[in-house]
Amino acid sequence: MAKEKKFSFSDMRLDRSGLKMVLGELEFIIMDYLWDKKNVAVRDVLRELSANREIAYTTIMTTMDRLWKKGLLERNNEGKTFLYTPAQSKENIIQSMIKKVFDSILPDVTDSSMSYFINSLEKINPDMLDELDELLKNRQEKKE
Repeated sequence: MAKEKKFSFSDMRLDRSGLKMVLGELEFIIMDYLWDKKNVAVRDVLRELSANREIAYTTIMTTMDRLWKKGLLERNNEGKTFLYTPAQSKENIIQSMIKKVFDSILPDVTDSSMSYFINSLEKINPDMLDELDELLKNRQEKKE
């Protein structure tokens, strides 16, 4: 069976943060578990998730099938069992989200919106602001 649709960022939910902007709560939990694993069966995910919550096998199976149809999981048939592996790393998905947002807003960025971005980055992750500063210095040195 072919994948029905590819993962898209067209339905970003701006009322959520991080990857939960593009993934449902359970989708995110499953992907977060799978990013460190390969060839995982639904029953393995059930075993992991049921330690902290009551959840049905069919709910996990349906969610993993949906993630496969979106192109976020790859699956291989091993006997009567599907084994799932992430199709993309967490970093690649985040990078794709950032690209989508930046490509959409950069044509209209103003000095004040850039200032807001830098101030927000400083509050959320000062180390990342230092990394940005270093990247800008390196770029400037290459121009000279």
